[in-house]
Amino acid sequence: MITLVTFGIDPYSLRQLSREITPGLTALFECKEDDINFYATEGLFVHNGVEQNTWYVVIKVMLPRKLQIFQKEAAHIINNFYKNVAIHLEIIFEYYLSDMLQMHDGSDPSEQFHRASAKKFLSKQNTSTNYRFTVLY
Repeated sequence: MITLVTFGIDPYSLRQLSREITPGLTALFECKEDDINFYATEGLFVHNGVEQNTWYVVIKVMLPRKLQIFQKEAAHIINNFYKNVAIHLEIIFEYYLSDMLQMHDGSDPSEQFHRASAKKFLSKQNTSTNYRFTVLY
């Protein structure tokens, strides 16, 4: 699962933007379109009392750590699409470990315990398994 969370953008413009950017990201990450999600809130990005929406946009990309090798290419794709709706852009990559959750993929009810344990373990380890890289454009 790959999620792009966008701050400082009109959330309604994200509909069309997500349709345009998804094919490029699916080709890069070799995944299905269903694996990529976008999220934007109806918020106000403010600095020193001045609204910054569309002036300064922050995009947080959350994806499995194994996709870290595509960071530079992903930043390039994201920048090319968002530059039409933002003046300044910051892209933050946060990586998580997904291997433990993927090991327990069977339908055996006894594995439900293992999946729940893995999720609980990962949530407890969240601060040590996230990797943050920032790309400024």
